[in-house]
Amino acid sequence: MLGWLSGTILATYQRGNRHLIVLRCGSVGYEVNVIQRDWNDITQHEERAYWIHQVCQNDDTILYGFQSLSTRELFRTLISVNGVGPQVGLALLQECSVEDLVDAIIDADLSLLSQAQGVGRRTAERITVELRSTLENQRASFQESEPVKGQESKGERAVQDGVPGDLVNTLNVLGYENSEIRAAIRAVKDTLPPGTGEDAWLRACLKQLSLQ
Repeated sequence: MLGWLSGTILATYQRGNRHLIVLRCGSVGYEVNVIQRDWNDITQHEERAYWIHQVCQNDDTILYGFQSLSTRELFRTLISVNGVGPQVGLALLQECSVEDLVDAIIDADLSLLSQAQGVGRRTAERITVELRSTLENQRASFQESEPVKGQESKGERAVQDGVPGDLVNTLNVLGYENSEIRAAIRAVKDTLPPGTGEDAWLRACLKQLSLQ
């Protein structure tokens, strides 16, 4: 079984909702399915390395590639749930970072999980029920996982989205769970103009949190 590949990007293309690359390793080109976010960040002829999950179906072999070991391991955990196939696993990993996805499952943030393509509320509930205790025991290892190229940390992503980088940490200190904070940010985001300062964000989120 293949576990890791390193080589040069020969081609990138889509096949339906699948995002694929051809990775040349020596004289062999491997077709690999990757997360859309990673695919968007790829340029041809650059060097890339992937942790590989290999699926053998009848006479066909399908490869899924991830830029960190922790991402691959979370993918394998996700597809262990009945009804969650590889494409749904990729869609969940596309939705947010590894750390945020683990938090969403542990916190039973069904709203966030259901945003992933192919994930309905029942599937989201099944994921949280089956994986919560497992991921709680492994949470620290995912929080300490190495960063993935093209995938920002929670704070960096918040700044890029117009949300002050310290807002989540401040609300955590005040005792709010990540699932509550994400819901509040989504609720107030469109009501605040670009460039709104952290104090105004904090007041708006606290007001929204008081209604939840």
